[in-house]
Amino acid sequence: MIFVREASAAVVLVTLTLSLQCAGMAADIVALHVLQILLWAGFYRWLCFPLWESAFYFSTSSYATVGYGDVVLPWMWRAWVRWKVPSAC
Repeated sequence: MIFVREASAAVVLVTLTLSLQCAGMAADIVALHVLQILLWAGFYRWLCFPLWESAFYFSTSSYATVGYGDVVLPWMWRAWVRWKVPSAC
């Protein structure tokens, strides 16, 4: 009977520990993705777009998909994007 109680406690503790570690890693990954999107949004805002909304939207849509085409880079930056990602334009 004591073994069953101790084994049950061990299973519960290991399960909770594993759950916490998985949640922490998922939060870290999401935070890293958001930081990358914000880094590129800052670059786009600095050199390409006059508004933060456009820069953040373009950064997010380009990061998550191939972009929608409703917001595009200025002409001088499009050649750079074509060189980096051939299917971008």
